[in-house]
Amino acid sequence: MRIVAVSAVVGLAACSPAEPEPVDLGPLPLDAWVATHLPDGESQNHAEPAVEEAKARCMAEQGFTYVPARQVEVTTADIGEPPGPARGTRAFAERYGYGVAWQLEEHPPQDEEAAEPDPSDPNEQLRQTMSETALAAWTRALVGSMDDPPSPDGPAAPVRPWEDWGCTGEALWEHGRSSLAYTDPSWLAVAAEIDAAELAVSGHDDVLAARAQWRECMAAEGFGEWPAPEDVQPAMWEELLRPFHDENGVRLPDPDLTPYAERERAAATADWDCRAEADYDARMHAARSELQADILDRLGPQLDAWLATYWAGEG
Repeated sequence: MRIVAVSAVVGLAACSPAEPEPVDLGPLPLDAWVATHLPDGESQNHAEPAVEEAKARCMAEQGFTYVPARQVEVTTADIGEPPGPARGTRAFAERYGYGVAWQLEEHPPQDEEAAEPDPSDPNEQLRQTMSETALAAWTRALVGSMDDPPSPDGPAAPVRPWEDWGCTGEALWEHGRSSLAYTDPSWLAVAAEIDAAELAVSGHDDVLAARAQWRECMAAEGFGEWPAPEDVQPAMWEELLRPFHDENGVRLPDPDLTPYAERERAAATADWDCRAEADYDARMHAARSELQADILDRLGPQLDAWLATYWAGEG
């Protein structure tokens, strides 16, 4: 009998449906463009050996000493995902909400530690021996006007061209050109268009209608405090982080998150149902796709020229 029972359980498990996966709405136009046109694994590390050695040569030509910095491996903790249903499914919302309480229980917030000197900067000791005048000249040769404060009549945070970055700009142009791409005025103009399109998504007629439908549904579920679906998860983070510190920011003993987790699960499940009822995610995706496609249509030649400048024949 025991063998039969075990066989029945195994058979039932084999026939049980798999956990549903989140609906894939497909890539947005800009995501597809990036995947098609930009190389994978672009390095933004200004401490690559060739760049550092070029800085040292340039500085020596101007009578300054510069010790090439070394690359430092940066490791980050892998928080992982809760076991069970996939994030984005209703089953996940029912079991974990947005995963906030689960993450805080697995990885409680830690007090920030005081910043220590960058161990990868071998020039720190050198700088400490310089006079104020010598340090100013050394810094000007190394980074030019890169870090100059904005002029009173200029923009709040101007992005200065790489030609004004001293030896750092020259080295990056020769050996790390792609890392300069996102400071180029042509890219900044495109980025401004992308930001404007993202803001326009919230004012798109169909998105406004979908949000109104979502709000009505959420209010009926007892959650009428948020104007848009995008506001719920950040609010949950704020609520669940609050009991870890007192009013002065002092870390308290780890709290019992059970009541917070219950509210998180209820809010996330209502959010999932109301999004589905309003077809919110698909309507948002369609509006964002429409606006991004317009950017690519209008600025395609500008983007092509930008790509040719920074990725064609990089040395």
